[in-house]
Amino acid sequence: MKLKTVHVDDRRRIYLIEDMLMDRSEFTIIDINKNKAIGGCIHPTAEFFCIIEGEVWVKIGESTQIMTAGQSGYIPANYPHMFVGITSATVIEWGVKPEDKGTHDKQMRKEVNVINGED
Repeated sequence: MKLKTVHVDDRRRIYLIEDMLMDRSEFTIIDINKNKAIGGCIHPTAEFFCIIEGEVWVKIGESTQIMTAGQSGYIPANYPHMFVGITSATVIEWGVKPEDKGTHDKQMRKEVNVINGED
């Protein structure tokens, strides 16, 4: 296994563990900065996540909840989702293949941008 840095900016740091899952789906580690949002993504396949450290506000579709270290969740296929760091936090995600990434829900992406002061 190899840990690869995928993206770093003022909101988060994203790492990918390559070749960890046999079905080619990605296993990512995301460090989210306090008071920053990521996401607005939507995938044609289901995805799973686990909060490793910190406290995160999670929105999946219209459902929201605050989650803390040790809690995990399921994102159904075709549901937009986002994470907001209440504290600095680490989240792992798995289940989406590279070709299933790149689509965003316009409304949720707007919410992410507003939280990040980018709108």
